[in-house]
Amino acid sequence: MRRETFSLITLLCVGCGDPLAPRQLVEKPRVLAARAETAADAAVATPERGQDAVVRVLLEAPTPLGAVPFALAACERDATLTGVPGCRDELTEVSGAAAEPSIPFTVPSDARALLVVGVACPEGVPRPASGVGAAYPDALGCSAGPALRMSFDVRLAPEVDNENPSVDEIRLDDAPWAENPSATVGGACVGGGGPEIAANAGAHRVSVRLPAAAREHTPAGREHLEVSWFSTAGALDRPVTFVEAEAPEAENEVSQVWTAPGAAPASGRWMELVIVVRDGRGGVVWQRRSLCVVP
Repeated sequence: MRRETFSLITLLCVGCGDPLAPRQLVEKPRVLAARAETAADAAVATPERGQDAVVRVLLEAPTPLGAVPFALAACERDATLTGVPGCRDELTEVSGAAAEPSIPFTVPSDARALLVVGVACPEGVPRPASGVGAAYPDALGCSAGPALRMSFDVRLAPEVDNENPSVDEIRLDDAPWAENPSATVGGACVGGGGPEIAANAGAHRVSVRLPAAAREHTPAGREHLEVSWFSTAGALDRPVTFVEAEAPEAENEVSQVWTAPGAAPASGRWMELVIVVRDGRGGVVWQRRSLCVVP
């Protein structure tokens, strides 16, 4: 079976660093995903014409990013079929600073194909600060540091009728692994209330259970899912796991091996695992999990 590339984010890397570094290891600020939702129901990934919608962007880094300056534009997509798409007519634009950049907009009644484009600037501010759609991709950057440029196609109903997938449970070494909102990636963690794993402790299994509804039935058949894995420390065996369309409905669990890093400071260090699930029709969900690596 031919597997399509489901990632609808186009990343234009500035100062990429080592091109041979594993793509599942987050060694610098990155855009990992984007997700479209309707304003009325976040589970719906494909807004209809005339509906209010929002696109949210997932940023990740090995140290705290805080509120990142960003500029985003929602627009009518141009007709290019090769290279990076751009804007034909701009609908709306938003700028600000946030840990999770987002842009709300109303889908025009005559929309044909929509695009969200923009940039996030961990070390500077967007340049230019306005006219994002018109500037992309040639002139859009940051006043300092790397420019995290992005482009996301927004699929529309009724041509595509799709919901964002969801995640039932994440487990670490067969124990439930819950979110820890108080964890600060890269920060000290001993006594922080999360799972603690010794540096150099070898391999640990991470499992993700998806609900049966995560793979919707479509006229073309059942959806298949792409699960992308990212970590800020240690090593993951592979970047992507697939749940094939032909897999039985009950086979909705995927797993991965994460190997602890070789060292940690005396106060320990929070690392983060990010799991992104895509359904191939514009639906996306992501989950973050933190653990404490100790000496």
